Formats: sequence, structure tokens, C-alpha cells
Amino acid sequence: LSCDQSVELWSVQLDGKVVRVCQITRDGSKLFVAGECSQIVVVDLTPSLPRLAGTVAVSVLAIYSLAISRDGRHCFAGADNGSILHIDVNEMKVLKTLQAHAAGVTCINVISKDGSSIVSGTGAYPLLLTRNLLLLSSN
Repeated sequence: LSCDQSVELWSVQLDGKVVRVCQITRDGSKLFVAGECSQIVVVDLTPSLPRLAGTVAVSVLAIYSLAISRDGRHCFAGADNGSILHIDVNEMKVLKTLQAHAAGVTCINVISKDGSSIVSGTGAYPLLLTRNLLLLSSN
């Protein structure tokens, strides 16, 4: 038990960098962790002792927000530079980088089952609704 009364279940490291966000898939099988680091860490939660499933390299300074589609196939990462990274969860790679906002993306949510529509925001600017992401990513 720590000083803030939390219990550490396991430790995920981001090369000693600050963790800004974490997200668990709807089925509880994977944990995504990101922050001020050049990668998103993916942890497999299915074994009795969670293990590293892999990492996704990103070309931004920090990830501020994460959202995972309901079907668990797509992850969206809101970055410090206003971009949104569309990640294929199975391949663990960035499919497309969308230049969405003028400031860091602090909130993001998937609003369609298949991950084709998201809403995102920065805290200081209007929310942005982006649709047909799966069509955009196939180019």
C-alpha cells in the first residue's frame, strides 16, 4: 500500500518517463500505457502474471490520451502536437497519423463499434468529430 492508499499490482516502465494515460481493452485482455516516451507499451493481461505483449513506436514527444475501439482492433492515441495516431492493435503499428488539432489532444473517445468514428478535444478548443477513419487509414 502506497502513501496515496493505492495498491501496486504490477509495474509498467516507460524508460523512466512520466506515464500520462492507460487504457484497458473492453475484454480486459490488454493494457495500453503511454506518456512522455517514444512508445506505447502493451501488456498482456491474460496470464496470471501480466507480461509485455509488445510496444508501438511513435514519433511524437508525448501521448496524452488513448481510446480503444469496442471490437479491440483499433487504438487511437492523442499526441502532444495535436495529432491522433491510428494504431492497429493486432499488428502493433501506427496505420495513419491524423493532423487533427492545433494543441495537444487531451481527450479522445471512440464512438462507433468498429473504430471508424472518434471524438477528440484539447481542453481549449472545440471538440472534433472524425468519421470514416478506417477508409482514411487504408490509403
